[in-house]
Amino acid sequence: MLQILEDTGKAFFEGALKHLPVWVVIPVLVGGVIWWFTGRGFVKRTVLNRAHGARGRRAFMFSLIYAATFAVGGTASVIGLFVADRFRSEPLLRLDSSLEPDREHKVLRLAVWNDGYGKAAPTAIVKWLKGGIQEHDSIMPLALGWMHDEQPQLSHGEHWKVDVVYVDLTRDILIFGNNRHYFRHVTIHTRTGEFIPVLFCIRVSIPGEEIFQERTFKLVPDSSRPFGMRAQEIDPVAR
Repeated sequence: MLQILEDTGKAFFEGALKHLPVWVVIPVLVGGVIWWFTGRGFVKRTVLNRAHGARGRRAFMFSLIYAATFAVGGTASVIGLFVADRFRSEPLLRLDSSLEPDREHKVLRLAVWNDGYGKAAPTAIVKWLKGGIQEHDSIMPLALGWMHDEQPQLSHGEHWKVDVVYVDLTRDILIFGNNRHYFRHVTIHTRTGEFIPVLFCIRVSIPGEEIFQERTFKLVPDSSRPFGMRAQEIDPVAR
C-alpha cells in the first residue's frame, strides 16, 4: 500500500509540473505533499501497527489526526487537478461526426472546435480519397480551405468550419481541395446513372504540434438530403 501511495504521489507531481503555471503548481504541490506524507503515516499507524498488535489510545488518536490531514490534502489535490484542467495550455481539437451541407455555396463542411485552453490555428487535409472516378489519385494529401477563406484562430470553446467538398451537380462531380493549392475532381455517377460511393479521411492538426483529429466519411445516395447524398461516418479500418 505504501508503494501505491508513492507511485500516486510521483505521478501527481509530474503531471502538475507539466501542465500547470507556477502560481497554480505551488498550492497543488502543497496538497500533494500533505496527501503523500500523511497517507504514509496513516498506513503505518493503522494497518502496519495493527498487524503487530494495537498500541492503545495514543496510536488511535494519531491515526485520526493523520486521517483528517489526509482528507484535507486529498481534497486540495483533487481541486488542484480541476484547476489544472482549466489552465491547461495546450489546444484540444474536436471534430463533428457529420458534414453540414451549405446549399447556397454548394459545399459540405466539417465543424472543428477547440476544447483546450491554448490558442489553435489548425490546418485541414484530405488524408486519402477513394471511390468515384478520379484522375491523379496519387497526389495526396490534399490541403483544404476554411469557410469564407478565413484561417481560424480558435480560443477555448470557439469553432470554425472546413470546406471539405464542393458539389457540382451540373457536371456530376465533387471537388476536393482549395483554390490556393490543388483541386481533385471526382465523378460520382457511372454512364448508366449509378451512384459511385466516395470515401475519404479528413485530418485536422496543429502545425508544429503532435495534436490532430481525424474523421472518415462515406458519401452515399440519399434523395431526402441536400445534393441527393449524405455523408456517414465510418470506421477507417472498414474502408
